[in-house]
Amino acid sequence: RLVKLSCSFLSVCGRNVLLCKLLLEFQQITGNHQRVKGGFPDFAKAHSRDVRRFSCRAFLILLVLRYRSGKEIPWDVRKPQPALEDAEREGLFKGVVLDAGCGFGDNAIFLAKKGYKVVGFDFSAEAVEIAKDRARKSGVESECEFFQADALNLDKSVLSGRKFQTILDSACLQCFDPKTQNDYIKNIVPLLEAGGALVLLVVCNQSQLRSWCRGLRWMEGHLNELFCAESGWMIQDMLHTVFLENIPMVRINKGVRSFEPVTPSPCLRMVAVRPLARSNQLQLVVAASALALLASGVFLLLRGRAGVR
Repeated sequence: RLVKLSCSFLSVCGRNVLLCKLLLEFQQITGNHQRVKGGFPDFAKAHSRDVRRFSCRAFLILLVLRYRSGKEIPWDVRKPQPALEDAEREGLFKGVVLDAGCGFGDNAIFLAKKGYKVVGFDFSAEAVEIAKDRARKSGVESECEFFQADALNLDKSVLSGRKFQTILDSACLQCFDPKTQNDYIKNIVPLLEAGGALVLLVVCNQSQLRSWCRGLRWMEGHLNELFCAESGWMIQDMLHTVFLENIPMVRINKGVRSFEPVTPSPCLRMVAVRPLARSNQLQLVVAASALALLASGVFLLLRGRAGVR
């Protein structure tokens, strides 16, 4: 009854339409679950499909509301992720980089300062405006482009038709439930050049948004299934690291308490590439062979001339 009254109130007010839809969906889901003492739904089996999807959508909608209200969000640590800095030092980024789910643009700004051209997109117009402002204040506005786009409909966005040598996904894939993740991957594949690489950072602890996650080892197997050879991917590297989240924590060391403004969460870094098509590989082999023969001919010609002299 409370949910019905809340929905009616929000509908009459004509505001927070997203929240209204969320409450209606919650009412439908709770009606499908066994009731327990007190009249509340039984969420003991909280990993059922509909509850997981509801949890994911609920958190995304709440994030939209937090964006609009100017409140802090979990991944805004106001600096690049340490795992990203390590990846850049290892030379994992090539050419123009696409930052999928760029948020407030700190990762893109870091790469721009390192000399890369970066294009970022996010579902939130508010986040895109903040990213543009931070890039301007950092002096890399000319090296960064930011757009609002839906990660599940990139073919209808301004990014359609563009190609990138590297795609960075810093905690974007994990915003979708496992079945929707395939749709997301299908959307970014056309944007990646043949032979290009996807650098993925995915947080591996459970939360409101990651109720489907079962830890680092489980995530390794899950990513191996998502980016398998049958799907046209080749995983080059998978590394355990940390991801900083904007969640204050208290650390106790030998009885001494210290306050930390961010929490390091377990994270998996994966690098996967889209191998060249067989026809392209054959062309490269033929070209390499022709160059080798040409070089051999030139060498023999020069050697013959030197002998005559």
